[in-house]
Amino acid sequence: LDGTQGSLNDNRITVMEVVGCRTAVLLTGRCSNNWIDAPFLHLSRTHLQLGNPDDHAHVTNNRIRAAMDGQGIADAIGARIYGADNLLELSTVQTSPGHDLVFEKPSHDNLVIAGRLPNGVTNHADNPTDRIITARSKGFSITTPPLPQSGQALTNRQNTSIEIMITQPGNLTTWTLGDTEGNVQTFDGPLHSGQSIRLTPGESVLLEYTAAPQWRWRAVP
Repeated sequence: LDGTQGSLNDNRITVMEVVGCRTAVLLTGRCSNNWIDAPFLHLSRTHLQLGNPDDHAHVTNNRIRAAMDGQGIADAIGARIYGADNLLELSTVQTSPGHDLVFEKPSHDNLVIAGRLPNGVTNHADNPTDRIITARSKGFSITTPPLPQSGQALTNRQNTSIEIMITQPGNLTTWTLGDTEGNVQTFDGPLHSGQSIRLTPGESVLLEYTAAPQWRWRAVP
């Protein structure tokens, strides 16, 4: 869909099958509020792409349902997202590692409902507020990041909400939560073992301590 010469808005589109392309479905220019159903995108290098590095600001508010199968193509990508505020229902198989879904640097506030993303997700977003909803949470299988230095904020770059579970309380003086709108809330006093702190995608936590606590992260719906 090439909206660079004129707006492509408010359409209902069914793509029956696309096979053997560099990019199977591509939205550029002023493409917004389109409903797209693509039940079989396969054997392509990139199966679905919303925007590109230089043209992404108006690829917004689309609703897209797509099933994608790389079928062994080298470096195959399922969906590559540059736009914002899109609602996607995706299922992907046989892509390259980490490339079922790629959020590129300008992407933000996209919501993905994922039936199957077995090969993983890569998140390059500068503002990591894209969210993925899956039937099964990754739980403790996600990587727990190292504890930052006292007074240094850490942002949740996972595309799911995170429960930070305190395993050892250390000696904490204050801790601060930051939301995606730039608001913060500071709390005085210590943490305790078993306490949980919840972060949605793009939110941050800052701990000030004299003795470092220990934590473990868990993905939650």
